[in-house]
Amino acid sequence: GPFLDTLDEVSRRGFPFAVQYAINGYPRELEWAVTAAEKSAEHMKRIAGSFGPRTAVWRYDTIVDSSITGGDFHRANFERLAQMLEGSTDEVVVSFMQIYKKTRRNMDAAARLFQFSWNDPETAEKKDLLSDLSAIARSRCMTLTVCTQPELLIEGVAGEARCIDAIR
Repeated sequence: GPFLDTLDEVSRRGFPFAVQYAINGYPRELEWAVTAAEKSAEHMKRIAGSFGPRTAVWRYDTIVDSSITGGDFHRANFERLAQMLEGSTDEVVVSFMQIYKKTRRNMDAAARLFQFSWNDPETAEKKDLLSDLSAIARSRCMTLTVCTQPELLIEGVAGEARCIDAIR
């Protein structure tokens, strides 16, 4: 949000740019210090209105499977967010939580504090969810790409995302 006004100057100077905006809409137990999804969606709409829908990339990232954000949560939440962002972007990048030592420590601490449980779903479960999210994205004129997890590429997913997409 605070950077939005700077984009006019970047554009005026002729520099090409793209904005990647993570909007997960997670419960506060998982995202206690993040801008509300509705406000973030307004930021994306502002970017698209000024610079076009190819300027902004929505990141529904990282997908966390927990007792408060299971598959049904993600399907409904993704649909709600995709509806808000329709016309503001043509790509949504997703990835599932990757369990590193620090990730495990932080998730365990949050789970104890906020009394939820979490897990790393099996690959088949991740692919089922991706199939549904991809269909939702297509229904909102977006392509779904997967970041750093090529083992999850399935039919209906546009391919691997690039962290910095020079072509875009």
